[in-house]
Amino acid sequence: MEEGYGGGTYTLRKVTVDEDVPSGDRRLQRAEVCASRVKKELCPRTASMGEMTYAEVQTEMLSALPELKQRYDKEASLPVDWEGRPGQYLVVEFVLNPSLRNELSPGSNPSLRTRIFEFIERMACSQDPEVVNLLAVGIFENLIRHPNQLATAWNYMGPKTQNLARRWARASRHEQYLPPE
Repeated sequence: MEEGYGGGTYTLRKVTVDEDVPSGDRRLQRAEVCASRVKKELCPRTASMGEMTYAEVQTEMLSALPELKQRYDKEASLPVDWEGRPGQYLVVEFVLNPSLRNELSPGSNPSLRTRIFEFIERMACSQDPEVVNLLAVGIFENLIRHPNQLATAWNYMGPKTQNLARRWARASRHEQYLPPE
């Protein structure tokens, strides 16, 4: 079950087709259109941007938030993976998270703050569980312990991001820091 806008609830289920369906089959086309509509209803701000996978997080972040490139380059000494890039958790911890905390302080750039939360909403809408876990551990583990920053952040979060923040706060027993529903 996923929460939708206005308190509505959507039930999504995976459907397996046991027969060969020609690619031009109208039933398949209708099913694809329906799945696309549900995705847009759940994540309207991000549906047109495409799916984000775990392997793409760094590239997508630097593309969506070029202002973070300087901090990313500064942290070039981070341990790297076999492709020569720092691990996703390290990039979120040492690049995205400090930038987010900076942008939640008074006098920061509201445009960048909005774009950071649009990127975070894209992560929250990902079908890749590793991306969602990266967001929960890399961002919410810290953010939910700072009520003032969380209250500011809440105004910029999309519905999936808020839902994930709620679930993470409950799981880590920090519900008292959540804004009232």
